Amino acid sequence: MSSRPVRAVAFVLVLLFASMSPLALHARAHQSILLSTDTSHIMLMGGDSGNITLNIENNASAIETYNITVDTTGLSTVWEIIPSEETVENVFPTWSKNTTIIVRLDEGALPADSGSFDIVVTEPDQNISSSITVYVSVSPSYLPSLNLSPMGGALTAMDSGTNATFSIEVENLGSVQDTLLLDVEFEPDLASWWANYTNGSGNNSGNGTGNGTGNGTGGNGTGNGTGGNGTGNGTGNGTGNNTNNSTNVTTVDNVLMFGNSYTSFNSLHSIIESLGVTNADALTGGGKTLAGHWSDVNSSHVSNTTLRNPSIDWDYVILQDQSQIPGFYRTNADWIASKNAAVNLADAIEDEGGESILMMTWGRRNGDAMNPTLYSNFSVMQDRLESGYMDY
Repeated sequence: MSSRPVRAVAFVLVLLFASMSPLALHARAHQSILLSTDTSHIMLMGGDSGNITLNIENNASAIETYNITVDTTGLSTVWEIIPSEETVENVFPTWSKNTTIIVRLDEGALPADSGSFDIVVTEPDQNISSSITVYVSVSPSYLPSLNLSPMGGALTAMDSGTNATFSIEVENLGSVQDTLLLDVEFEPDLASWWANYTNGSGNNSGNGTGNGTGNGTGGNGTGNGTGGNGTGNGTGNGTGNNTNNSTNVTTVDNVLMFGNSYTSFNSLHSIIESLGVTNADALTGGGKTLAGHWSDVNSSHVSNTTLRNPSIDWDYVILQDQSQIPGFYRTNADWIASKNAAVNLADAIEDEGGESILMMTWGRRNGDAMNPTLYSNFSVMQDRLESGYMDY
């Protein structure tokens, strides 16, 4: 048998199967009813909602009224699709009207619940309709949880040099399989450290002349005395011929902070005070930029009167920028404004006798949906933020 008859038989079989199986179309359209949406795909977290704008264009020759319905066949019940209007009236020929479709997602939804639905627009007099498909997806959520109750709570006292074994419960409360990195961090007793901090210069001899004399040299003179911080009978670190009776302790009296919610949310200035700083103050505003702070400093705003308060000598002034701008391109107007503001604020702080410190914010775990090209994930965003602060 030649190849041509074989191809003919195959083509007939294809036509036969096609006639037996209906074609699956995602949407159908009538030429008199033209439909479009502002988005063909919406992604939500569990418990969130969103809106879709539907545009209906009358491509017929008479004023029409349309009925709006949705077909959610095959879509998980965690989705609720609600037309804001069941009827759109008096649409003139060649004109169009917008209406809103509300999309809600129940809490506890999983990525497997993603799917699609059809918006159906019908002209009841002629019983003609068009439909358009919208895809909906459940955004993955990441929510690790630690239960420390099996180990008796978050605070556990341990003696130096001892070992202990603790049991904790780790639970994934997110909506996807996740890999959790467990790490152990420690928080030093900074308040005690600051209280006992010395600058290590050659004036730390105390009164240690008794039995611990000798030929000590400099601030850490050895001699025969041991131990202590230069008190008692020959126990200082600067014994021998160093007999100056002073101790230089460095303390931080006043800290001022310019920032936004990243600074104010946990009352960061109060935490700084709890670590031994005598007085800490914060000037913040939601989404505040360094350019906004610089503008305030040059007005009658409290930022001006606080920074230039003649009764307060600010040791350090901390500058924290808006959480996205530092990673923008260097030609971006917002980035340039923040950089210039950082320089100008630093000059103003120096004029008041203080020292400026930049406080870098952290990247977002999933990147930034508002700037997906710049911030596609956490590590990219963090690297760009760090680079931006360095360039400030």
